[in-house]
Amino acid sequence: MQHYEGQEKSKIEMVASAEITQVDGVINLVYDESALPDKEGWSTLLEIVSGRVYLTRKDDKGNVAEKILFEKNLVSRFVMDTPMGDLDIYVETDKVDNNIVPEGRGSLIIDYRIQLGNAIRGFARMEITIL
Repeated sequence: MQHYEGQEKSKIEMVASAEITQVDGVINLVYDESALPDKEGWSTLLEIVSGRVYLTRKDDKGNVAEKILFEKNLVSRFVMDTPMGDLDIYVETDKVDNNIVPEGRGSLIIDYRIQLGNAIRGFARMEITIL
């Protein structure tokens, strides 16, 4: 779910197969984002360590497009390449609720605020359920 100031809430739901591995207490979850508009060939890696989640999103050429650290009360910054130039994006994490068990089932919820440049601010929630 995403909600930006002055706009209606929007929800994107995606169902995907994922590869899950666990090494030394780190859960790695890799999934393909091709089901989303304009994301054909893109992939996302989530490295989950207790209350921290590292997200790395790669484009269809294998280049890193986004790298974000989600940790409660942490502000993370990344630069997005757009047709109009680079855009600074700031992400402030409000909550990381990791309920993934060692067998690879469970859920992960991340609540965060996002700021695009100096202008647009919003709220987003990422919910992942592993069956």
